[in-house]
This record gives sequence, C-alpha cells and structure tokens, in this order.
Amino acid sequence: MRRWQRIAKNLIRNTRVEEGDAFVKALRGLRALADTITFDVYKEIDFSSLGGVNTKQKEEERRKVALINKNERWEKVLIEAEEHWYLEGQVGFLIDYAKEDLEAFKKYKEKFFILFKGTVQKDKKAQTHIQRALLTIEDYLPSHDWRKKTFCTFDTRLRVKEENWRKVFGKESFKTLLDQIDTFEDLFELIDTYVFDVHDWKSFFINPKEHWSVLEDTRHFQIVFEDEERIFLNAGDTKPDRWKWRNAKELYTWYIFRAFFKLKPREKREIKWRLEAEVDKRYGLIYYWIAPFGSGEAGIGVEKGEKIYEIKKDPRKKEIVFTEYESQKVLKRFLLEDILSRKVDLMEEIAVLRK
Repeated sequence: MRRWQRIAKNLIRNTRVEEGDAFVKALRGLRALADTITFDVYKEIDFSSLGGVNTKQKEEERRKVALINKNERWEKVLIEAEEHWYLEGQVGFLIDYAKEDLEAFKKYKEKFFILFKGTVQKDKKAQTHIQRALLTIEDYLPSHDWRKKTFCTFDTRLRVKEENWRKVFGKESFKTLLDQIDTFEDLFELIDTYVFDVHDWKSFFINPKEHWSVLEDTRHFQIVFEDEERIFLNAGDTKPDRWKWRNAKELYTWYIFRAFFKLKPREKREIKWRLEAEVDKRYGLIYYWIAPFGSGEAGIGVEKGEKIYEIKKDPRKKEIVFTEYESQKVLKRFLLEDILSRKVDLMEEIAVLRK
C-alpha cells in the first residue's frame, strides 16, 4: 500500500487538475493503474495504458520503478528526494545528472538540499543568492513571451513551478552550480568573484561584493528584457502566475537609487505611495517613480522648491540624463560608469540643481 500511495501521490502532485474533466480523467487513470496490481507493486505495475496524468511524471515513475527493481536501495533515497518541499515527487533531473548511478544521485540530492534548504522557502534574500550565483554561470532565465522573463520564484504551486524552476532543473548550468558548492556559503564566492562590468546587464543583478541586489525589489523576480539597454523590473500588484503586469522600475536608474539612497519608511514619506529617499535636506526631495515599462517615465525625481528634475536612462545607450521637468531641457548627460564609480559626482550635480 505504501508503494502504491507513493507512486499515486507523485503522479497527482505533478498533474494539473484544474477542472472537472481533468479530475475525472485522473481518477480513471489511477483506477486503471491500480487494476494492473494484485500484490507486488514494483513488479506488476503497468504504465502503458495510464492516462489523465502528466506524461513526463508518468515516464519518471516508470524509470524509478525500473531502478528500484535493479537495486532496492534506490527506494529509500528516492523517497527522501521526493519529499523535499519544492521537488514534491519530481526528481528526474537529479537522476539525469547522476546518470542513474545511486552514489552520484545521493551526492546531487544532498547538494540540492543544501541549495534549496528549508529556510530558503521564506527568505527572499537567500533566494537571490541562488539566482545571483547561477547567473554568474549562464543567463538561465526562462521566457514567458518574447520579452518577459523570470529569475524564478520559489512559489510551490504546480503551475508556477512549471513556469519557473522546472524549466531550469536539468540544464547543464544548474548542474554546474551544484558541482561547485558544498555549503550554501559557497554561493557568495561565485557572486563576489564575478567582475562587475557596467556594459554587462547581468552585473547589475549579480552585484558582486555587495550584500544587496535589485532582485530583492523585483516582484516575483519577473522582468521585461527588450534588449540590454531596456530592462524593467516588475513593480505591479500581481500574483506569481500572472504575467499581465505593466508597472515597472527601470533597471539602471533603480540600481543607482538603491546604491546611493536609503528608502524612507512609508509612514515618513510626504506622498505615501512614492518611493522617497532619506537624504540631507540640502539636496531637496529625492524619490523614484514607477511607470509602465516602455513609457520612458520611470526614473529618479528631484524636487527643489517649485522645480522638478528627472534623472533617467537614455533608452539607446548607457547614459544618465538630467532633465528639467517643465522645459524638458537637458541639463547634463553622464556616462553610467562615471556615476557608479564616483558617487560624489551625482550628489554634487543634484546639489547644483537647487541653485
């Protein structure tokens, strides 16, 4: 009975049953599968006529039964992996990494458990350590459409998993990450040895030698990637399985804002919804405004008395443009690398604006 329940649970946990017809098909499929067994589940089970369940999972269960029949020691180790809070029965990529070798499977299982440890499930900063380290190896981001991508959320609902990490598990880059770690702290070495390059968009997410990343401020870790100069972070009020969001932060100006300023608590802001910075009063009021991606409106605002100035990214190249809001007169253009290398330049320029 325990063996039957294990297989049935793996099949159901990895089959999207979202309507009545799918529910009936899944029930009939499991009933037909049960009818093939009289006593010995692993010897008698016949998957050939099983319908109503996820095909990939069905083939994985067939494969696991074959491994157990060859060597019964597989069963205990597979169960340990299947009960992981994120895997929930689907462990085929670890079998692939191990090339069906039991000892190698144990190694990859343990390394995965180190990476996706229990505390990571609710710890967004720890989640970004995994994403940042993996990005040093490869641009692994799964695409939702031609421009929307995800760094992968850790939400455990089946549809969300299928649109996120399950598109990454099995990639050679994820195997490389597992091969390079023995402890969770090993991720920091991968992150911190990455060489920051202002012309490399990945650098602004990896952010080597810093304890923070703009990923922490990206809702569900979703972005719009139009090209390397036009990247936007999800700032919409959406769920992780909803992709029809528009409100966004622009990557490069948000990076500057996060690098230079501390966010003012909501209760202390002059306008509650606006992302205001805690800065010396002589610089005026500095804030970041969120806008629909592609509109060119997202950026940093500076209020000096009755005047408002914008600090935005040129959508065609890595230049930061200071503009007077009323006249749209360009005050000055900075190379992004100059601003990032000499913070004082930006602050001095802001101070000049108040004159």
